[in-house]
Amino acid sequence: DTAGLEARVKHGFIVEGHGDLRPEHICLSDPPVIIDCLEFSYALRLLDPFDELGYLTLECAMIDAAWATAAANEVLDILEELKQSGELDHALVYFEEALAKFASKHPAIFLEHVGLGMMRGLRVVDADTLSKIINVAREAGVIVLKAGRNTLRFLPPLTITKGEIDEGFVRLEKAMAAL
Repeated sequence: DTAGLEARVKHGFIVEGHGDLRPEHICLSDPPVIIDCLEFSYALRLLDPFDELGYLTLECAMIDAAWATAAANEVLDILEELKQSGELDHALVYFEEALAKFASKHPAIFLEHVGLGMMRGLRVVDADTLSKIINVAREAGVIVLKAGRNTLRFLPPLTITKGEIDEGFVRLEKAMAAL
């Protein structure tokens, strides 16, 4: 029904999602966490959450895992609640501000901000420094990845809290002190 689809777009149900959601992309923690989004195309991640559910349901049917569909519904309910309450938008702004503050403390290392949504990166002065940052961050309990030749990639879950963002950047600061 075209009117129904248009209403979903008008009311903000189009979100930056995963883009290729499968059972192996869901960590069944409390709350559930979605990992490993479709990185190469922002446009493919802009979708209705029901598209995500469709992909996940198909994958679950292929592996005969009806339980995973129940998990998918739970994740979608949580994401919908976060979107409707504004928490998702607030978390995104909070993460962007925390990342900018972190980068500003290290202007000789981080050259520019890149990315969209929760998938962000900081261009690092060189590849060797990037490797060192990734290693000390891992030792501090923070998983960040390399993107391209010299970009430090951040990809927190959509369900991340302000407290988790704060803790992550505290750990990153301790890691940076170890360089």
